[in-house]
Amino acid sequence: MPIVLALDTSTKGCSAALFDGQDCLVHRQVIEDGFVHAEQLHLIVASLFEEVPYSLQDIDAVAVGAGPGSYTGLRIGVSAAKGFAFALDNPLIGVDSLALLAQHGRSEVESKTLGAEIILSVINSRRQEVYARIQHVSGEVLLETCAIDLEEFSFQPFVTASSGIMVVGDAMGKMRTSLEEYEAHRPIAYLEAYPNAEFMGSFIQYAFDNQAFESLVSFEPNYIKPVYITPPKS
Repeated sequence: MPIVLALDTSTKGCSAALFDGQDCLVHRQVIEDGFVHAEQLHLIVASLFEEVPYSLQDIDAVAVGAGPGSYTGLRIGVSAAKGFAFALDNPLIGVDSLALLAQHGRSEVESKTLGAEIILSVINSRRQEVYARIQHVSGEVLLETCAIDLEEFSFQPFVTASSGIMVVGDAMGKMRTSLEEYEAHRPIAYLEAYPNAEFMGSFIQYAFDNQAFESLVSFEPNYIKPVYITPPKS
């Protein structure tokens, strides 16, 4: 089975994992306010290899969280992944960071036998916006990854079509407010989490099964929205 290095730096969670096929061998995630990914990522990667009988030269592919999320965080993770893949002549696998969050939520639903049918994964954006993805726990995608304005978007069709919802991500304050009106009618579980490379196994397996690899030349993160740069005050 292929040995794969997986990375995700799309939010303030900085994570890395090593996989043997879709089986996670070891993983690390560091969560800190203020982006420390540039300092931490390569240290985390080095620490992984201290626990397995492999070296960096043994890996067969590199997987990376492709966004959406922080512009700076995504640039760091994708640049590192491209660097590893190019230097080692490995294929590159891009993973939607919201789909990665959904996989975490699905794992939580299954391990705790929750009755949620729908997984709503969210990554915080500015003001009343979030990046969101909605899927059935079986994997069927009901809303593709996009940016939504919580003051305008209606969750009613998704709530009424399910027996329960798992919300997973880093915008729990916003989501609790937006979904409050539905909680009397459907059970809603909340899981505060950041995209984590630990949960990339199924995406890695899919990429190898379908030869779904990215171009090292043209692959770019999925920012969804243009980067916002604050103009100088003077």
